[in-house]
Amino acid sequence: MRTNPIFGIVLAAATLLACGRGAPGPGRQAPPPIAPALALAPAPPPGSTGQVVVDVVGCRNDRGQLLAALYASADGFPGDQAKAFAHVVAPVLAGRATVVFDQAPAGPFAVVVHHDEDSDFKMATGLFGIPTEGYGFSRDARGSFGPPSFDDSRFTLGADERKNIVIHVRY
Repeated sequence: MRTNPIFGIVLAAATLLACGRGAPGPGRQAPPPIAPALALAPAPPPGSTGQVVVDVVGCRNDRGQLLAALYASADGFPGDQAKAFAHVVAPVLAGRATVVFDQAPAGPFAVVVHHDEDSDFKMATGLFGIPTEGYGFSRDARGSFGPPSFDDSRFTLGADERKNIVIHVRY
């Protein structure tokens, strides 16, 4: 079998880049060793976390995906995904989806879900910013002229507790 000579050059260049171009020369320091990923995030102590299982019902179709976010405080709830404790993306099957948030510390939480029918990770809106894709909140909370507050959606998770909640999607 004959190989393309360009392939050998690309492979050699990739190897040099991956290996840091050999030993450090004068004035250069060796890069720090890479720590294993498990060492970066220590496991929580036993008995200090719980699990939140969210059953989402009422999706009008199976298109797209279901986005869910778990918030540990009112900071950023419900619109700032960067401030959520955790995110999950799940498929929608027969108008339902189930998402699981593992290793959540004991304390107050609220969940927001979004049926992202066009899979663009954004809430589609119509006239006056009214959502055209499905959404829902823990405790099936509803807001007046906007989303509900964290306190309206809030539930408490205990250590070693498995909390099952149901959210009905609204369009």
